[in-house]
Amino acid sequence: MMGMTGVICSGAWFGNRQMIQMLFSRRLIAGLCLCFFPTEPILGNDKAPRPEQRAIPVRVERVDGGWQLFRGDEPYFIRGAGGTSQLNLLAACGGNSIRTWHVREKNLGIDALLDEAHQLGLTVTVGSWHEHERHGFNYNNADQVAEQFAEVADAVRRYKDHPAVLLWSVGNEMEGYANGDNAAIWSHVNSCAALVKRSEPNHPTMTV
Repeated sequence: MMGMTGVICSGAWFGNRQMIQMLFSRRLIAGLCLCFFPTEPILGNDKAPRPEQRAIPVRVERVDGGWQLFRGDEPYFIRGAGGTSQLNLLAACGGNSIRTWHVREKNLGIDALLDEAHQLGLTVTVGSWHEHERHGFNYNNADQVAEQFAEVADAVRRYKDHPAVLLWSVGNEMEGYANGDNAAIWSHVNSCAALVKRSEPNHPTMTV
């Protein structure tokens, strides 16, 4: 399918290994929802990037009227799932990538998750959770917004050089269920994406 860079899906979990292998092998994953729910945390608490880590550059280019994702100068088609557990199963079924929602859980990081993914040949779209107005967050509150901005900056500093990183995901459905027309939300998302691009050139950004 020309121009497609891949799909990272989330939602209901399908436990049938043969079914997952068939879907990945035939690239019938557009619209399919896969989610790997953790049975125990796969987290680490290192405070800074390890000096031996080296990023694998990722970019999106216009190719033959479509868009192509490249990783390390090779075309890269995402066959992915959302979640942080059962990575061995995903890799065995032909998957090559996962997506996370948050860079922190109980004040821990995702160092161990990135290491495990890399060992299994999986890449990671690193998610930065942005709070939702329907849950009480106020995007016109400068202190709240600054705290989220600082978390994005810290995540980029810590993980930008890890070879498993594929993309940065800024927020997840923070516009809510209504019109999604609060300009303050999109201004903040844009500021965070701009911060990522200023801080490191090796990985694209997206929002969900």
